[in-house]
Amino acid sequence: MHDGKWVASCLAIQPGRSATSSHRRNHWVRPESTLTIHVAARRDLTQNLLFGFYLYEIPGGHADEGLFYSEHLSDEERQTLRSYAKRHRLKLLTLD
Repeated sequence: MHDGKWVASCLAIQPGRSATSSHRRNHWVRPESTLTIHVAARRDLTQNLLFGFYLYEIPGGHADEGLFYSEHLSDEERQTLRSYAKRHRLKLLTLD
């Protein structure tokens, strides 16, 4: 699916903060959960979102993961994404 015309970026969200860590700035506290989102967009003026991957993790294992895609994918790109999701047993969602 990579044709040199898309770019990817990643975002991780870690909600909440421990009350015990407020007095120590350098103390890192493991979050209760983490949502990681990795997306790919066209590398043109539109920068349309094409597809992405999400992973929702909780301590001791992951809770949910899958792929999502937008209407900006070609039929061939959608089929490639469907095949990948099926092969790796991932949920496949649309942005509708």
